[in-house]
Parts: sequence; structure tokens; C-alpha cells
Amino acid sequence: MTYYSSLLYLKEFRCVEETDEGGNDSPYFVVFVGNKGGQIFSDVVRVRDPDWDGAAYSGKLFQPNLWVHNHVDTNSIVLVALIEEDYDPDIGDSKIALLKTLMHIRFSTYAGWNLTNDQLAYLARSDFAGYLQDLLVNDEYIQTKRLSVSSNVGDLPLLNFAGDGGSYRVRFKMVNTQA
Repeated sequence: MTYYSSLLYLKEFRCVEETDEGGNDSPYFVVFVGNKGGQIFSDVVRVRDPDWDGAAYSGKLFQPNLWVHNHVDTNSIVLVALIEEDYDPDIGDSKIALLKTLMHIRFSTYAGWNLTNDQLAYLARSDFAGYLQDLLVNDEYIQTKRLSVSSNVGDLPLLNFAGDGGSYRVRFKMVNTQA
């Protein structure tokens, strides 16, 4: 089993402009993590806080500093999807379990091919975004972005999401477990 000396956290996000839905937004994230080194590993998690429900409006900054995953390093494929919730989150436990299964099957297939991480990320992002959109009932799919894990410690590159009339800036960070 591979040892990961760092943890991935959702550091902060800003609602630059709320979506076209009536009222404030209720954002949440669905994150895919894949590693092809050693034993192929993949996982899908939902990052959501009920305190975000109806609390995201243009200019609002959130600083949750929430743990996301511990199987992440500079060779990981990390995809982040932003979803805007309408009533209750469409992506709950049963759909996360389904996404985990679907993405593990797909990622295991092409992780065995002789592809670069960029090529793997491209394929995984296409599958992940498609599966998510197919599973949504009321919630709005905003966008899926690849998170470049450029360091095992510190802030990671800013992700800019835009869709459904809204836009968000999202920052993740890596925290060293050895400190």
C-alpha cells in the first residue's frame, strides 16, 4: 500500500456571482481521486456543509478548511465538480457509492494503459462529468475541473468555475502530516 504524507483540504471558496436560480446558492463539491501507481486506487467523495445552504451570494467568501482526502500526491488525478443544490443534494450516499463503482471500473481500465496523467485526467474528467450530469435531478451542474496537485504542502492552484449564470473561485491546499 502506498503511503501519502499529505492530506488534501478544501481551504476556501468565493461565490463571485451567484447562479441564475432564485435566491442565494447552496454549493457543494464532488471530488474524484485516482492513482495509478502500485495498486490502482480511485475514490469519489462529496464535500458539503449544511451551513452553505442558501448562504452563497455574490462576493461571499467561505473558509471551511475541510479535509477532503488522504490518498493524494503530485501524481494523483484529482477532479472537482461544483454542483448548486436546489432542495436536498441530488448526490447523496447511494449516488456516491454508484459514482465510486462507475469511476473505479473506468479508471482501472484506462489506468492500465500507457497514458500520461494529462491523458488519464482528460478521460476521467469526461466520464466523471457525464455520470454526474446523468445522476442530477434538481441540482445544477456547474463544471468539472482538474485540480493540479503541484505540491505536497501549501496552497494549490486556484480553480475557476462558471456555469448556470454563476461563477466561483475555489482553493484547495495540501497539509503535511509529518509537521
